[in-house]
Amino acid sequence: MADRVIKIAGAGPSGLAAAIALSKAGKSVQVFERAKQVGSKFINGLQILENYSSRGDVLELVRSFGVETDFVLAPAAEVDFYDKRLRRYRARCAQPYAYFVKRGPGPDTLDTSLLNQARTAGAEVVFESPVQPQDVDILATGPRTADGVAREIIFKTDLADCNRVILDRAITETGFAYLFVINGQATLGLALVSDFPSLGERVEKVLAKFQEIEPFAVDAPVTKSTHVNFFFRSHPARANGSPIAVGEAAGFQDLLWGIGIRRSLTSGWLASQALLGRADYRSSTRGQIERYMNASIVNRLVLEVCARTGFRPMLWVASRFDFRKFGLILTRPGLLKSILAGAIKWIWKNRSGCKHGPDCTWCRAS
Repeated sequence: MADRVIKIAGAGPSGLAAAIALSKAGKSVQVFERAKQVGSKFINGLQILENYSSRGDVLELVRSFGVETDFVLAPAAEVDFYDKRLRRYRARCAQPYAYFVKRGPGPDTLDTSLLNQARTAGAEVVFESPVQPQDVDILATGPRTADGVAREIIFKTDLADCNRVILDRAITETGFAYLFVINGQATLGLALVSDFPSLGERVEKVLAKFQEIEPFAVDAPVTKSTHVNFFFRSHPARANGSPIAVGEAAGFQDLLWGIGIRRSLTSGWLASQALLGRADYRSSTRGQIERYMNASIVNRLVLEVCARTGFRPMLWVASRFDFRKFGLILTRPGLLKSILAGAIKWIWKNRSGCKHGPDCTWCRAS
């Protein structure tokens, strides 16, 4: 280990987090990225780094990985939810429930910050260089299958800073629509976990819905679609010479909202500790990631049930309590959630009449 180069496939958050930690530990690291530049899946739009799944602040967690948090744009301590009738449910919290970051190849994004930090630490990052999984130590190549899709539009606007989310089954199904605005820069998006072909048509309806709430200018729009991948594999750790899988290559994603940056960074760091001989990756990911995924699959079922009631009861509850504490309760792992998650995965895997399409997330979870 001391004399050889550690190789990583993929220059996303999980791969670069691993590269930073390994390089700072004195290891020689090479990162191979298939794309021409970092963050090529994204268009410099706003996303969130969640801060509600643990009592401690996520920025302190990320810094404990050896990653500087200069990519954070602003904290999020308030969000306006809207139901199908555009009734507003304002949720607030004393501490941020999330932090806004940008994703993409731009100069002030999470992706560029991680790239610069990895190179400063001594890692070599090579672009347009696909590699075979058997030739690397860490597999951080991102999502393999579209379990969820999203389309985002970034644009300049005259809207004041805002954080708005629409839950309307007729448009968002059991996904959600969002509008984030910071300093005149807006990101409008729609995330779906079913009926993917209708994404474009639904995004137009989402734009119209947000315009009903408050008219706004849409200047110099840029649009792009992305996808996420989440699944339950028996062991993402190295076996029979295979690489350690991290991030969405390991299926690590939030099944409720698809907010996975935190899990990506965590899995990358855990993989680095495994290669340094400081931790067992399988047990570490079970304790720090998979338990939360089990909680999120229970929450996903609750969300699908709430969709039948128009989301109103859920939004009413969320707006009546400290929103970060509400999120902490929802995402907290436990024995009951583990049992429920096992039952849900078994039922979804074995139910008949699936209409989601081949390789369905909910029906193949195992």
